[in-house]
Amino acid sequence: AAAGEAGGAARMFDEAMAHLRRAARLDHIAPGLVDRARFLLARDPTQAARDLDEALTIAAGRGFRLVEADVHLTRARLAVLAQDMTLAESSLQRSRALLTETGFELRMPMQWLTEAVVHAARGRREAAAQAILAAKQRIDEMGMHGIRSELERVTRIVESE
Repeated sequence: AAAGEAGGAARMFDEAMAHLRRAARLDHIAPGLVDRARFLLARDPTQAARDLDEALTIAAGRGFRLVEADVHLTRARLAVLAQDMTLAESSLQRSRALLTETGFELRMPMQWLTEAVVHAARGRREAAAQAILAAKQRIDEMGMHGIRSELERVTRIVESE
């Protein structure tokens, strides 16, 4: 059933992207591409990479700095899956720089969770645990209950490494 549900969700993402493209709203297309890329990370990394490239092209040319940061965060996770730790770390650095420059504090928990994934992939368990703790504290402080499932997922990844 899960494979069927994932296939249905993939079709819905494709349909949503088609609607966004018809609406020609680049400010919606770019985040939609990032969302689809996140969904496709493990399922279709080639399409995820294409979506991230397109989102970055749209965002960088129009000053969509938050979308740029999201692209780099997602690219870091994609790079971990591809075992390209150089790209993972450079993507993390770029996302952190963008978040710092723009003051998008709401993204910091995702920054730390992504850092935890990269640290775990590098075998740096203590650094991964510290990043998870920082994310958890900010999530609790800000009442960001919507990303608790991501916190739990990353915690499981780090514990399994």
